Amino acid sequence: MNRPVLALALALAAMVGTDAFGGMMTVEPDNFAHGQDISTADPGVTLQLESGRAVYAFDYEDADYASTGTKVFGFDVGFEVEPYWDDLHVFQAVFTELVAFVSIDVVNNDEASSGDSAYMEVFGPGGLLATIDTTEIAFPGFQTLSYSLATRGISSIRVSSVDTGDYSLDRLQYEVPLPTTLTLLVPGLVGLGMRGRRAARGRTAPG
Repeated sequence: MNRPVLALALALAAMVGTDAFGGMMTVEPDNFAHGQDISTADPGVTLQLESGRAVYAFDYEDADYASTGTKVFGFDVGFEVEPYWDDLHVFQAVFTELVAFVSIDVVNNDEASSGDSAYMEVFGPGGLLATIDTTEIAFPGFQTLSYSLATRGISSIRVSSVDTGDYSLDRLQYEVPLPTTLTLLVPGLVGLGMRGRRAARGRTAPG
């Protein structure tokens, strides 16, 4: 059985090297119905207001108000879903496991505005890692706020603004961690395969 085990181990190792089990995940509001609760639609991240309330898909039905398609992230104000994020309605994304990259699109949602703006706070297990700001965003338009680390250390993000001006949020992306079980399995399989090959050579060696 040594050859099949070694072949499997090498194949898994190659997949790990190309990040086949990891990669970039996208939470895209356009993939959901208008008004649908998407707070936990992606198992790798929980979306919420800072108050803990749910996040929904909101359809502007106008591509000028979104970075992709026509839908953005929204929240329930008690009688309907609205997409107007500001310093009083703060967006949070909390990751199931630590990630090394995150980005989100900030969209100008007011054609009468000279320029919307926002900032993203990035947190790790020890607290705040970084704050990334947009410049003023003209209408129609958006800017992507992103942050990356050499190793996985991002636990959550928070998006807000310095004043009461509101904006829309669209297309959250983050890196998927490689499953821990797989990272432990590959070295073990390689070891078993090599041990089996040595044992086989010992049995066939001339006595």
